[in-house]
Amino acid sequence: MNTPVSGILQSLPVQVRILGIVALAMILGGAVGLEREAKDAAFLVLAEKTAQLLITGDWRLYKAVHEHLDWVQWLGDYKEI
Repeated sequence: MNTPVSGILQSLPVQVRILGIVALAMILGGAVGLEREAKDAAFLVLAEKTAQLLITGDWRLYKAVHEHLDWVQWLGDYKEI
């Protein structure tokens, strides 16, 4: 299906991954379980599924998960070069 959004995504110089229904279920379950917004859970699932650090400037998200997820880091811990 070619939509305006898919056309824009295809033109970006980034890799777009489709995580599938399992990831969607993880996002929704994470949002409910952590009492966070779905976007926060989406960031967490994407970082976990791609084995990447999640460096966030969202203090509430960081405080909610950093004790359980060591790959979530606070942006303020990084110093300007």
